[in-house]
Amino acid sequence: MKKTELNIEQVRAIQLEMLRYIQDILVKNNIEFWLDGGTMLGCVRHKGYIPWDDDIDIIIRRKDYAQALYLLNEKSQKYQVFSMHNNSDYYYLFAKLVDTESRLIEHNLRSIENLGVYIDIFPLDFVPDDSFTQRQYYYKLFKLRSIVYYATLEKERLAAQPLKGKLKHYIGKLYGWRKALMQAEKLCISTSKKYNKYVVDATGIWKKNAHVAAETFASTVFLPFEGRDYPVPSGYDVYLTSLYGDYMKLPPIENRVLKHNFKAYRL
Repeated sequence: MKKTELNIEQVRAIQLEMLRYIQDILVKNNIEFWLDGGTMLGCVRHKGYIPWDDDIDIIIRRKDYAQALYLLNEKSQKYQVFSMHNNSDYYYLFAKLVDTESRLIEHNLRSIENLGVYIDIFPLDFVPDDSFTQRQYYYKLFKLRSIVYYATLEKERLAAQPLKGKLKHYIGKLYGWRKALMQAEKLCISTSKKYNKYVVDATGIWKKNAHVAAETFASTVFLPFEGRDYPVPSGYDVYLTSLYGDYMKLPPIENRVLKHNFKAYRL
């Protein structure tokens, strides 16, 4: 099959088309979503992509998450949702909406069959109310996430690990990374059903205790992102500060580089 390599502008064009699709489908079905992570930061600080960013993240409340993924997967033949539930080699706790007319190869990461240009879709989860139970929750979750991370290390990254990392890799493989993945999702879902005071992007970040008050996402404002208005939580300042600190301050010049090491192709 002949493939044409895509440059960053072409990759972004595909992502923006996918983002418009997501907004159209979710709005029609009364499901709230927000830009997330670096995409929210880019929206607030740059009114578009962070110049050295090359992906798009969105976040959806856990109670709406499964329905949103179902709709996004069913309403288009061009786009497909990748998740742990429909891809046996998929090792993330969150889902991706994938453009099936492209292929994407991420270097130094374990390959996922038929992965194309994508948008990351994160669930917004509740965490326990009190600090002691929060610590227990984070400990269990990040222990399970660590098992998945080390068990799925690609060969080159595994070779660069110290002895401790290599031992974690083999222990993780014995435990079973899919088992750990399912247990981590079960923990997030069960916890979200019990509490309603604090929320967190628990599946995409490694930073502990980055939860914010649920009121942060109680209402929505629309801000321009690459020429079209998209939703961000009205408390975006609180949320972005929890993730990045002084988020309006630009990083050093040497850090302003594309973070993903991939090649993308149009089929």
